[in-house]
Amino acid sequence: MSIENILLPLEQLQLQSIELADTTITIGASSRQAQPACPACQSVSGRVHSTYTRTVADLPWSTRRLVLHLEVRRLFCDSPLCAKRTFAERFGAMLPPYARRTARLTDALSAIGFATGGSGAARLAHLLAMPLSPRTALRILHAQCLPAPAAPRVVGLDDWAWEKERSYGSICVDLERHQPIDLLPDREPTTIAAWLRDHPTIEIVARDRGKEYVEGVNQGAPQAIQVADRWHLIKNLGDALEYLFHHHAQALKQTCAELDGEDGAAPSTLRSVPTLDGTANPERAKLASRQWSARALDRYH
Repeated sequence: MSIENILLPLEQLQLQSIELADTTITIGASSRQAQPACPACQSVSGRVHSTYTRTVADLPWSTRRLVLHLEVRRLFCDSPLCAKRTFAERFGAMLPPYARRTARLTDALSAIGFATGGSGAARLAHLLAMPLSPRTALRILHAQCLPAPAAPRVVGLDDWAWEKERSYGSICVDLERHQPIDLLPDREPTTIAAWLRDHPTIEIVARDRGKEYVEGVNQGAPQAIQVADRWHLIKNLGDALEYLFHHHAQALKQTCAELDGEDGAAPSTLRSVPTLDGTANPERAKLASRQWSARALDRYH
């Protein structure tokens, strides 16, 4: 295998020069195509109008960046029916028109981006001699064509905060595949109903207890079975137990006293059940949060 086949990404390129620097390998190359075809009418031409140098990044070689300086020809199109008078020769899918990097380098960067994100991809790519910025990594990801998701059957709807306690959106998740499907700009019933109408295959909806979601599902997917999500099922159970113990505190005291009497032991001193009257839910939540933080700090120390 010749060095041209190793370093050059295309068979149409001919090696002209190699320059070796501390961190970069620069390769000069020219085209081997005898008569390139016009991209508009596909007619071949051999009349050269002019030439220019195109700089393209490729996959690194060892620990050095690989940069191609391609001498590209601009040719006349001799077809009288073609709208183009001149055209630049093309090099196929491996080197798209106007691209500053080869397709194989773009594929490698997109794989890194999908695995690590924008900033992580930039840091890792620099270590692999494929430098780019976090914004470029995100642009590469946004340009990728994602596969169309399968028709959802069981979905979950919940809200998320653009700005906490001020503005909220909605997230739609495929619960069978454990993948997000869509983000909605708000949680209005009309928005939710319109999205559900666009997905008629939905059979089950796990939702928040908010009335917006109830109305939206009733309007957009009346055929779907509505269930509360796991967190709200546990919250409902906790609220029901709290209500039960609070409103039957006297019966609990009497039962405990009777059990102590049957055992023949002295009546034990029962702690008074704290009343919840006049205590707002947010205050209880703040108290529970402070207690949890104190326990977590103790465990940390």
